[in-house]
Amino acid sequence: MAPQMRVAPDGSVLMSWIEPAADGRKALRWSRLVADEGSATPVRWTQASTIVTATDFFANWADVPSILQLTDGRMAAHWLRKSASSTYAYHVALSLSHDRGATWATPVTPHGDRSDTEHGFVSMFERADGQLGLVWLDGRQMAAPAAGETHGAETHSGGAGMDHGGAGAMTLRATTIGRDGVPAPDVALDERVCECCPTTAAVTARGVAVAYRGRGASEIRDIGVARFDGTAWSRPALVHADNWRIEACPVNGPSLSARGDQVALAWFTAEGERPRVSVAFSRDGATTFGRPIAISDAAAVGRVDAELLADGSVLVAWLEHDPSVSSLRVKRAWPDGRVTASQVVTPLSSGRGSGYPRMAILDGRWLVFAWTEPSTPAGPSSIRTATAALPR
Repeated sequence: MAPQMRVAPDGSVLMSWIEPAADGRKALRWSRLVADEGSATPVRWTQASTIVTATDFFANWADVPSILQLTDGRMAAHWLRKSASSTYAYHVALSLSHDRGATWATPVTPHGDRSDTEHGFVSMFERADGQLGLVWLDGRQMAAPAAGETHGAETHSGGAGMDHGGAGAMTLRATTIGRDGVPAPDVALDERVCECCPTTAAVTARGVAVAYRGRGASEIRDIGVARFDGTAWSRPALVHADNWRIEACPVNGPSLSARGDQVALAWFTAEGERPRVSVAFSRDGATTFGRPIAISDAAAVGRVDAELLADGSVLVAWLEHDPSVSSLRVKRAWPDGRVTASQVVTPLSSGRGSGYPRMAILDGRWLVFAWTEPSTPAGPSSIRTATAALPR
């Protein structure tokens, strides 16, 4: 379960996932997809290897581990560890490798808070100075007393969310990890966000952009963006006022993709009882965005992914449900509003068992999809992938 893909500096694609191990444990595994022109197929997965095996994995269909390779060759992997004292509390674990994934260092916890609350939905990125950065959803305020408590200014419209029984609000926080593996003190980017929607990050020509689902005081949960310019984080800004008011977290995060100053952001909303997927473009490093462009066909489930292409268009993947069959679909859109007809990648259940399908570009030439095939009476769940030539 839980596939996640990232493109390495050399153009290869890294994929991590969780699978069962011996004695009731779980293993975080990874492999690299490379172009292989000399073989019968144009791409090839390398031998899978294990990052960590543990009994305290918090394995979740939406809050998934990830792997990242930095420009200097270092690799980073993150996963989630359950707290022994609370069913719904977990912490982020992060490990570095200095030998291309052959061995992994003792994991650290990047967040300073150790309260028995939720810490997850991590997005990792490489800053312009080569440091490893990450953002995550942090529940430290949810353990605090509610009396007289305030959560800061409402910086954007945000979505509906449960407080999971806690007193305060979920926050969005960030930190950096030094080359020695030591985390810097973390900082708050937004003091009130949706509790369980995945975050996303992309590196632009102007710094790092992070997108997430916010949560306003009136339970409006729309998409916000915060930017790091190399010195400081900006105040969050609203991408578009969908004004989706919902009383529970939809577990449906956005996806960012960037090339220089060009940025595309795809997201799901069900404002007005109209579930749909949209994409918006930015020409200034995610500082401002244009009007949303409709992507989905009929009854969108969401769980989006986006990949910006060299010509400025974007490919958006999402789950769609119709009366006959649910499917993973992909569509291409341009900043001027043009869109192609959608293509079905594979029929795929819209239930939680299918997780978050992923998409990446290999070697600038191949479009790669990965998803969880849910378990059936005939067999256990599995990770499946599909590859297609990148459209011109």
